[in-house]
Formats: sequence, C-alpha cells, structure tokens
Amino acid sequence: MAAGPKRYLGVIPALAVVVLYAAGVQSPSLSASTVVSAPYSLLTYTVSHAGWLHAGANAAMLLIAAEAAIRLGGAARAALVALAAAVAAGLIFCAATAALNPDATLEGASAVALALAAYDTTLMRARIPIYLLGLLAVAMIFGPNAGGGLAHCAGFAVGLAFASVHNRRSERLRAHMLAERDRIRRKAEDSGYASLTPGERNLLHTPILKENVIK
Repeated sequence: MAAGPKRYLGVIPALAVVVLYAAGVQSPSLSASTVVSAPYSLLTYTVSHAGWLHAGANAAMLLIAAEAAIRLGGAARAALVALAAAVAAGLIFCAATAALNPDATLEGASAVALALAAYDTTLMRARIPIYLLGLLAVAMIFGPNAGGGLAHCAGFAVGLAFASVHNRRSERLRAHMLAERDRIRRKAEDSGYASLTPGERNLLHTPILKENVIK
C-alpha cells in the first residue's frame, strides 16, 4: 500500500476546488460548440463550479475518493484515472449534446470523483457499493441534464475499467507467485533449504496478499 506523506496527496484536488472557487477562479466550462477551439476545456471544466454547494460537495467526494485511490493503488495511477475520467466524460458530453444543444455546458469535478469512487470500490471488490454507484450514474441520464448524466456514466466506466484491469493483472501475478512458491518448496524438500537462492528464500517467506500484488 501507499504510505507516508503520499497518502495525503488526496487532499490536494479537494483543496484546489475549494481554494480556486473561493478565489473566484472560474476556468472555461466545456461545450460541444467550443471544445474544438478550446481543447484544454476537456480538463479545465473540472475546476469550474456553479456555487458553493456544488464546489463543496465535489471537494468532499474528491477528498474521500482520492485519498482511498492513492492508498489502494498509488498516487500515479490515481492521477491517471482522474485525468482519463475527465477527458472521457468531457468527450461523451460533447458527443451527446453536439446535435441537440451544442451550447450546453459541463462543469465540475463530480465525474472525476465518481470515477475514483468506482476505482476504489472495484479494487476493494465491494460489489454492492459498485452496483449502487453504477445505478446512480445511470439514473442521472434521466434527470434534467442527460448529457451530464452520460458524462458521469463515462467517469464511472473509466474508474471501473482501470480497477478491473488492475485486479486481473494482480490475480495473474499472484497465481504465478504462488506457483513459484510451490516450486521453491519442492526444491527445498528435494535438495534442502541450503540449496535455495537468496531470492527464492525471500519469496518463500514473503506474504502474498491478494490486494497488494501490484502497485
């Protein structure tokens, strides 16, 4: 697991949302009509919020989800999930609104927070929370902002995909390590413990935890 000061990097995105909003910094919102001329808005829309309630709710979600993501999978992977979710949500929103309402705008970091929450719960293999998050994302499609709902679904899908790939890789590596440990044990039984290399001895005595195989 990630430990030490890195764990508290999860405070940064939440703090950034609150500080930037308090300072009156409103980055360009995202819309289908402006995304081509301002492609950077695929990221900057996450900083813009429509009031203290919007900013505060997103900051709280980011604080919880980002800290957990860093603790479970490391800071670099958490940042990659967040960036991928922001872009994917933005592109889906633009695609969904391009024909019917190209001037509709997307703002806020809730799709990113949902992606991180999906990432966290999938890594923890918490099925019921994952199902609830998925239902929440889908339900948003039927609200007053269908494009925003689709953007949230995109964020959820990104978090789910990253964590699912991580889990599959971790399971394969764990199976390989367990098979290697069995080989080492047979070698020790046949040729004696003294015949093991330092690396083999280390693997033999290292706990192989399912949730900690890959970082």
